[in-house]
Amino acid sequence: MIYDEKEIIGVEEAADFLGVKPSYLYKLVMTRKIPYYKPRKKLYFKRSELEAEISKHRVSTNSELDFIAMNR
Repeated sequence: MIYDEKEIIGVEEAADFLGVKPSYLYKLVMTRKIPYYKPRKKLYFKRSELEAEISKHRVSTNSELDFIAMNR
């Protein structure tokens, strides 16, 4: 299966997807900052949940902020 098509991914793929080192991914897991699955001893992640987590931290553009400010 091609990497982009897999919904469930392991630690290495998740770290690569997020652009972080596996050690930092483990830190995010241990502090429960990202959702994960742990059947037995391995960690797994849902790609869609990682994408949703990234989307939570979106920063608005200047034009979006200007629009909001003008419409208050």
